[in-house]
Amino acid sequence: MDNEVAQALCPRTTALLSEAPGLQTAPFSMLAPGAHIPRHRGVYKGLINHHLGLVVPKEAERCRMQVAKECIVWREGDSVVFDDTNRHEVWNDTDEERIVLLLQFERPFRSPGRELSPLLLWGLKRTPDLRVPRRNVFASDRRLRAVAEAAGLSTETREP
Repeated sequence: MDNEVAQALCPRTTALLSEAPGLQTAPFSMLAPGAHIPRHRGVYKGLINHHLGLVVPKEAERCRMQVAKECIVWREGDSVVFDDTNRHEVWNDTDEERIVLLLQFERPFRSPGRELSPLLLWGLKRTPDLRVPRRNVFASDRRLRAVAEAAGLSTETREP
């Protein structure tokens, strides 16, 4: 979690995640009411995705993700781990926001993949395929701040 809204909302989680080995990204993933993310696949097999359900619509079955042939429904406090190089599609057919903590970890490889993977990831982070989605994730800070403030949570950064 390297943005100030996440750090202000979750200082202990941010501190813990900063020590997690192999963690590459840890944004909040917000899915608006009525949203649909068309079928797509990740661009790099070197990452493993982990979703931790934080805010899930009451009608959870109507907010789902299909990964390959498996349908996944998020539950608050439950984890989902998947390989996003499998084709996947996401729907939120409710009138409520869905928020998950999206953690991306380096996939463990044997040699020579272990040595090559960091170089590939470094290069991929500089391509439009990954820069645009990262901008979209961080653009959600305004929405995250609004949702948190509506719930009565403070997003003011405080000195320890």
